[in-house]
Parts: sequence; structure tokens; C-alpha cells
Amino acid sequence: MDTQGDYDVNREREFAVVKDNKLIQSVTRRKYELTVSEQKVLAYILSRIKPSVGSDPQYVIRFEIKQFCKVCGIDYENGKNYRNIKNALDRLAENSFWLDYGEGEFRFQWIVTPDIQRGSGLVEVEIPRKTMPYLWNLSEKFTSYQLYNILALKSSYSIALYELFKSYAHKKTITVTIDELRRYLGIDPEKYKEFKTFRRSVLDRCIHEIETYTDIRVTVTPIRKGRFYQFLQFDIKVLTGIQGWESYNRTMAEINGVSYMPGQIHLFDEVLPEEKNDRPWNEHELS
Repeated sequence: MDTQGDYDVNREREFAVVKDNKLIQSVTRRKYELTVSEQKVLAYILSRIKPSVGSDPQYVIRFEIKQFCKVCGIDYENGKNYRNIKNALDRLAENSFWLDYGEGEFRFQWIVTPDIQRGSGLVEVEIPRKTMPYLWNLSEKFTSYQLYNILALKSSYSIALYELFKSYAHKKTITVTIDELRRYLGIDPEKYKEFKTFRRSVLDRCIHEIETYTDIRVTVTPIRKGRFYQFLQFDIKVLTGIQGWESYNRTMAEINGVSYMPGQIHLFDEVLPEEKNDRPWNEHELS
């Protein structure tokens, strides 16, 4: 039994992913359409940004493919891992978009010059210097979450919405138009055109995943204006204490491939029971 190895894996799952809120709130996902796997590779890379010399960040990030797979709950004996990681790094290096910084805008890139050693599976990527200020040493208007929160999510929409909700968690409530949310997620105008289809196929599924595996709870209230639903109000709650541990344990069970048993780790569910809401929807009309 590799106790040290297990400790390292669990420790890395708790590393923080940090982003300037501009990268979450102001950039639609269509600008950098990434699959679930690609988003997890990106989050893993960002979680490994650490100080190097003095207060300067570490621009070159190195990790082993095998360790990445262990942290993310991927079968590291799978012969496709090398190719899959290579493809993900390709997409991340090619992906770029214009980011507004106030006085102007620049072409934002997540990583450059990815390198993989065939024998050891050692990966090396570089964070561009103009990119780093949006990922490191932020003092205001930023979002931070522990890596494990997204590792069990299976939808790219779920990861996008989790980051969005997390970035507004301090406000506790946000209201957006349905069209704004669709554009933010990069949903094709011809898909899920009816609200009930969009709600069932996207929102309900994503919120179920988010509430099952992350540290936040979300209640959604569709609001009518006239005959049709036009707005969505999201009430956001960050879990703490035992409720937070319950979600953490559920996520660890999922990515470790074992059965989850509520209360298996702790014995205090009867003191602070987890709030449950199988259908997190309230409905009222805007007069």
C-alpha cells in the first residue's frame, strides 16, 4: 500500500485553481470551447502554479501523466492516456481569445510550448507572461476553488456553471436572462430552443451534478415577463462544515471508483443534515 502516494494524490486534489473574474464572468465559453477533459487538464495545470524565486510565480509547469491520471481518477494504465493528454495540450496551446483589460485588449493564451517526454511521460508547459497576472497573486475580483470540486463533473456546461456560480457566491443571488446564459455557455441557437427543453437537458442536469459533487448549492427561479420565461434567478450557497465534507466524500468516492455511503466518514449527519432538493426550481411571475 503506497500511503505516501495516496497522501500526495489527495493533497494535490486540494490545490487551488485561481482565475481573474474576467476569465469567468466576461468571457463566453464559445471563445474557448474546451471539452470536459481539456478543462480538467487546464485546471490541473493552473492548480500547480506556485512561487518559484522570491514572490515571482512559476511560469514553467511540470507534471507526470501518471500523477495527473491518479489525481483525476483516470486509469493510468490506459494506453490512450499519452495521446489524450497530447491532444488536450494541443487544444489548450492553440486556443486563444481577445481579452479586454480596460485601455485595450490582447490575445490571451492559456499555455505555450507544451512538451512531453515519451519515456517518463513528463509534461512541461509554459504560462505566458501576459497571461500570468490573471492567474496569480490576485488581490481582488478573482475566484478560487479547490481542484477536487470539478473532478467528478462530467459535463463541460457543469464546469462552466460551477465557476460562474462560484464567482458570484459572495453576492448570494444573481439574475440573468435566459438568452445571456445560453450565449455564455456557447449553446447553438438551434439547440434546446424551448425553455423547458433547455431546463431539462442542460440546467437540471448541471445543477444536479454541481450539487452532488461540489461545495455549492443552487436554487433556480425562472421568472416570467409577459407570457414567457425570460430571466433566471440563481440563489447560491457555499457549503461549510459537515455539509461540505459530505460533498467532498462523495466526490472522492466517485473519482476513486468506490461506492459512496453517506455518513461513512463521519457520524454527525443527524446534527447538521445535508439539505436536499431534488428539483431545485421555484417558479413565480414578474409583474
